[in-house]
Amino acid sequence: MALAYIGYLMVAALMAVIISKRMSAFAALIIVPLVFGTIACVMNDTSPLVMGKFVVDATKGMASNFSLLFYAITFFGIMISTGLFDPMIKFIVKLVKGDPAKVMAGTSIMAACVALDGDGTTTYLICCTAMLPIFTRLKMKKLYMAAAMCAQVTIMNNLPWGGPSARIITVCNLTAEELLRWLAPGMVLAVIFNICAAYWLGLQERKRLGVIDVEAFEHGVSLTEEEIRLRRPKLIIYNLILAVGSMVLLIVGLVPASVVFGIAAALALAVNYPNLKDQKDLVQVHGADSIQVICLILAAGVLMGVMNGTGMSDAMAKHMTELVPASMGGHFPIITAVISCFGTFFLSNDAFYYGVLPLLAEAGYAYGFTPLTMGVAAAMGQAFHLISPLVGSLWLLVQLSDENVTDIQRIMVIWGIGIFICYIIAAAVIGVLPL
Repeated sequence: MALAYIGYLMVAALMAVIISKRMSAFAALIIVPLVFGTIACVMNDTSPLVMGKFVVDATKGMASNFSLLFYAITFFGIMISTGLFDPMIKFIVKLVKGDPAKVMAGTSIMAACVALDGDGTTTYLICCTAMLPIFTRLKMKKLYMAAAMCAQVTIMNNLPWGGPSARIITVCNLTAEELLRWLAPGMVLAVIFNICAAYWLGLQERKRLGVIDVEAFEHGVSLTEEEIRLRRPKLIIYNLILAVGSMVLLIVGLVPASVVFGIAAALALAVNYPNLKDQKDLVQVHGADSIQVICLILAAGVLMGVMNGTGMSDAMAKHMTELVPASMGGHFPIITAVISCFGTFFLSNDAFYYGVLPLLAEAGYAYGFTPLTMGVAAAMGQAFHLISPLVGSLWLLVQLSDENVTDIQRIMVIWGIGIFICYIIAAAVIGVLPL
């Protein structure tokens, strides 16, 4: 039990130092876990030096993710430099007629469509690449852009080919079809809610900025001499084919994503910038962006390693299941849904769904609830999972949007409550979640 409390205190301390800006996220993700991990090791009567192995075990499987991030960020950065997205940006600006409300709604819809692959990293890379220049030029809050994207990814993450659903299907012995069938109404309702919420935030931006004069806006856009020199308008068809082809290969899944973007980045450099110095400069500029993200994910690996290796994760999982009094058994699915909100924030998906859910499911079965009901309830906590400091894609979104992680978390907690309520309402109406 003591290890569970140490785990809670560690997460609270981590968020406190980041929110107060006493440490950068990178420093906090390493220093805070090591401090509390040392305490846990002493309690376990083991040497704190063993944490080195815990961290290595947590990070040694990240190589493929790192190569994906490096190649993908570099590739999309090169595409921006070539000017591939300039026509689309101009079209979108003209389409929305400079209205921030329409921009926000469009951002939400785009994120929902791209996130159908169930992967947050890919969604953030594609959507931020397309929408960030528009938000910058219209001087809209990038925090709203980040929130609109994150909100849609949290929903699409529950698709059967996403990580959480696969774990739930395994633990509760369900099929992908039956889980999706009962999750889908809540997901559709939540997607609609997200679009409406994004439009409402856009209305606030409209009040602040007004509707931009598109003609004046177009004439007011200026590029530096270096940006103009790097533009490749004559190669836009080639670059478009390269980008679309990469997306097709990514969706089909015949080739690993890191290989797809690695080859695409190499082809983009070789054809667009045959000058060796240009190639070197572009890799340095765009590759540097990926290094910051990779550093944050590695730092998060320290947190995961310490939590798993010292036994904090297991202790927190057990403690969560013991919090429910027997008298509340008739409402156990709702209790499970609430626990999943906290569980998937404080723990990794593996730790919660393989460590906590089996215990919750068994208790639910004892109270007479079906595996389907328990599985649907456990999926609802995903409304908050993607703002956990344990999730690598969150740090990518922080880097791409240039926003503070705590600001994104703060707005997404409120937004996540709305998504969670949508799940509850839909599940109650169709009868899969008794209240």
